[in-house]
Amino acid sequence: MGKNKKIALLLPYYEGRNHSQFLGVGYLSAVLKQEGYDTLILDEDAVVFLMATQNDETPLRSARKFILDKLYDYSPFIIGITINTANYERSLELLEVVREHFPEIKIVVGGPHISTSWKMFLKYHGHLCDVAIIGEGEWTLVEICNRIHDRKPLDAIKGAVLSKPEGTTFNPRNLITNLDILPYPDRAGFFKAFSKDVYPILDENYHWVFYSHLPGFRGKKYARIVGSRGCDYSCKFCSPSVFWKDPVTGESCRRIRDPLEIVHEIEWLFEQGYQSFYFDDPTFPFLSKPDFYKKMLYELKKRGLAINWAAPTRYDELSEDTLLELSNSGFTYTYIGLETYRHDDLIKMGKPSKIEKCLQLVHFCKKIGIHCDVSYQIGLPGENFDSIILSIKWLEEKELQKNSFFSIAAIWPETSWAKTYGVKSEYYEPEFEKKNLENKGLFYFKPGNPQVERFFSNCSGNFHFIDEETAIRVKHYLMDSGFIKRFDQ
Repeated sequence: MGKNKKIALLLPYYEGRNHSQFLGVGYLSAVLKQEGYDTLILDEDAVVFLMATQNDETPLRSARKFILDKLYDYSPFIIGITINTANYERSLELLEVVREHFPEIKIVVGGPHISTSWKMFLKYHGHLCDVAIIGEGEWTLVEICNRIHDRKPLDAIKGAVLSKPEGTTFNPRNLITNLDILPYPDRAGFFKAFSKDVYPILDENYHWVFYSHLPGFRGKKYARIVGSRGCDYSCKFCSPSVFWKDPVTGESCRRIRDPLEIVHEIEWLFEQGYQSFYFDDPTFPFLSKPDFYKKMLYELKKRGLAINWAAPTRYDELSEDTLLELSNSGFTYTYIGLETYRHDDLIKMGKPSKIEKCLQLVHFCKKIGIHCDVSYQIGLPGENFDSIILSIKWLEEKELQKNSFFSIAAIWPETSWAKTYGVKSEYYEPEFEKKNLENKGLFYFKPGNPQVERFFSNCSGNFHFIDEETAIRVKHYLMDSGFIKRFDQ
């Protein structure tokens, strides 16, 4: 392989507009660079945005050409592509183009969709890649790169399978128990492929997300940051609990960073002008790990770091005393998963919550100056337009118009819901005939409908219990009822 140690990391295009820099790819890039490799991150979403600002009539097609040109110039010996369910079809399109133009370069795929559905991916698309990473990817990708660089065989790598599934045995790799041995994510890497004159446009793209509108975040340079990986809970609809589960035991688990190391990273970013920080954890641990957050708050105060910060969590992770502590540390925003006002449905979802406790927390946060949202699902099993509107009216009665955001109930691969409703990983393949599923009360949302995706986000390429027409009607009701612009002054 010679001296070539260049690795390109690709992020395929999303339909929605709620996608900032992917820290997972940032971590991969940082680890590879630490091991002596050179990396180039190509985020197709950012390139499409750039083309659109230049009034390009076919921004996605032009973005693909831009990526191909960059790959030809960079000449990597490995191309890695991260694939999510919500952009699965777009990922396959990009893979086809890359494989066609670079047939001799090794292609590695990974990400949430591959980790849950690798058998079906390889069955239908094994010709598009050489090896697939299942689960947490840092050490697996380093081993793959080392072997390819040193011309060694790729078989029997823990956490990976070769592209031909026949006879392939998957041997899981243990999770990284000490997250603090990882370098900080390569945030600068998302700009490397571009000339400096378009950096402001890229910044605009990465700030076109809800984080930048949060109280304490407006007009400030902000960064997403990780405090932990995984979740202690197993909600039946939840995809993070599947992706982050222990690959050996199959159990839900969470690994927490040392709060001192978190504050080190915040301080390092603060010195670069970052003033606000959003913790991109599935649920941030407070009451379940009180020493964790208390130590972090102590260190922030000790170092005099006057920041604003925010994190999602659960109702049972918060108390009034905890919230008072947080408000004194610059904590300005959180959200909790209320999901629905019907307790019976919460039990069916594997998330029995105390609804009144959730409401009390929202109102107490308002009292002390923290904005607390509830995430709410529409289109649950058995719902139709009328019952969804009744559900939303309940939120109106509770005066939560400025404290609610919505998602369409979705069936993510290999979750409990997928098994309950018979949605196998094969169903997500573009070749699979989906029309007959409507007889089962399931509806597939193809990519490319901004009427839905730009409002709800992350619903393309997935199965739902309501159709797109109903989702659009609900969207207009929400907009007319004041459930938007939550962070208006």
